[in-house]
Amino acid sequence: MLRRLGQQPAREPSKRSTSVDTCVDRIRESIVRGESPAGSALPPERVLATQLGVNRTTLRAAIQRLTEAGLLEAQQGRGTFVRDFQATAGVDVLGAVAHRFRNDAAMIAGSLDPASLGKDLLLVRRCLARAVLESLVEVPPGPEAIEAVRLALVDLEVAVATRATTATLASADMGVVGAIVAATGRPALRLCMNPVVRTLTELPSLQAAIYADPAENVRAFSAFLLFLAAPRAELVEPIVQSMAERDADTLSRLMRLGHLDRRVQGDS
Repeated sequence: MLRRLGQQPAREPSKRSTSVDTCVDRIRESIVRGESPAGSALPPERVLATQLGVNRTTLRAAIQRLTEAGLLEAQQGRGTFVRDFQATAGVDVLGAVAHRFRNDAAMIAGSLDPASLGKDLLLVRRCLARAVLESLVEVPPGPEAIEAVRLALVDLEVAVATRATTATLASADMGVVGAIVAATGRPALRLCMNPVVRTLTELPSLQAAIYADPAENVRAFSAFLLFLAAPRAELVEPIVQSMAERDADTLSRLMRLGHLDRRVQGDS
C-alpha cells in the first residue's frame, strides 16, 4: 500500500471536490481495487499524509469518513486497518469510484467484473421493484404522486428526443425511478434503491448497455403509468417479468460491449 498509494497518478479533481474528498477517493480506490487488502494496516499517519500530499488534519477527516462507510477500522493502540468492504460497506462504494476509471475491469478487485456486477445489481433492482409494486398495490398513490412520475417521464422523453448525452439520460431515468419509489411513501425503499440505481448508471460499460435504446425505457415507464392509475396485485408479476427480459437484453449488450473493448485493446 505504501508504494501504490504513493505512485498513483494524480487525477483531475471536480470543481466541487475538496482535499478531504480527494484523499477519501485515493484511499477508497486502493481498497476497492484490492491494492490495500482486508486486514492490512494503513501506514503511520505522518507517512500516509506525506504520500497523499495532504496535512494530517485532512487525512484524519478522510479516515473518519471511510471508517463510517465501513472501509476502515481504528483499533486503539494498534492503528487503522482495512476492512473487508464486501462484508461491511454498502453497494454505493462501487458507484463512488466507478466514474473515475474508464476500464471497469481494472476498478474492481476479485470476481466483481462488470458483467457479474451488472447481473447482480439488476437482480437486486428487480427485487426492490417488486417491493415497490406491492407497496403501491397496498396503498395506491395519490394524484400528486402520479403527476410527479408523469413530469419526470416528460423530462426523460425530452432527453431522448433531443439525443442527450448518456449521462443526461441516466439522470433523467433516475428521476423517474425516484418519483416512482417516492410514490410509495416509504423512505426505506428509496434509501435501498438509490445506491443500486446510482451504481448501475455510473459504471461506464453498464451505462452504455442500459441506454443503448433509451426509447425502450420511455415505453416501459409509459406502460407503468397505467399501473399507477390502478395498481392491482395480478399485474406485479408480469411487470417484474418484463423487467427481467429487458435486463437480459442489457446483459447481452454488456457482454458484446466487453468483447468489443477487449478487441480494441488487443488491436491497439
